[in-house]
Amino acid sequence: SVAGRATAWPPLAGFGPEVWLGLARIGLGCFALTLSALMIGIFVPRRAFATIATTAGIFSLSAILGYALVAPYFSLAGAAAVLRRNLPAQAPIVFDGGIDTASSLLFYASHDIALLDQNPNTEFATRAFGIGREKYLGDSDFTVLWASGQPLAFVTELSARPRWEAKLGPLPDPAIVCGTQAVFILGIGQ
Repeated sequence: SVAGRATAWPPLAGFGPEVWLGLARIGLGCFALTLSALMIGIFVPRRAFATIATTAGIFSLSAILGYALVAPYFSLAGAAAVLRRNLPAQAPIVFDGGIDTASSLLFYASHDIALLDQNPNTEFATRAFGIGREKYLGDSDFTVLWASGQPLAFVTELSARPRWEAKLGPLPDPAIVCGTQAVFILGIGQ
């Protein structure tokens, strides 16, 4: 399936109408400005270089605006403040996914992060030197950790919630939702 091969698919599929409308406006604005610049270049040949430079600038600006619009769907930066505020410093964060999709969480969080059900041998430093092997949890290890009741955060796709509730029991309400990722915090104030 596409979702199994592409880490970008869940966020793309989760874009709300406000994102698509915003991208459409940016695209339409880019098209109109580029067409205007090209028309000037056609009718005033001495301005050809300026037309090319202006067109490149329009595309660059459109890319920046579009990136800013979709960035929250691809980043867990919004979870960092919630985790710092609600999770003790020694409590781990368990991420249901690979290092490629957890990269923003690694950047923004100051907690230890464990990757759930991932093959540690796909990372060179782990495979060759054993570095970071303890950062990988199997399904059964995570089930035991969750049942222990110790404080931890669990980050998973919202769509995976029913699967995890079948294994772990009812999950608490998400502390925060970032794009299609939900952050569940266990053992705080319970």
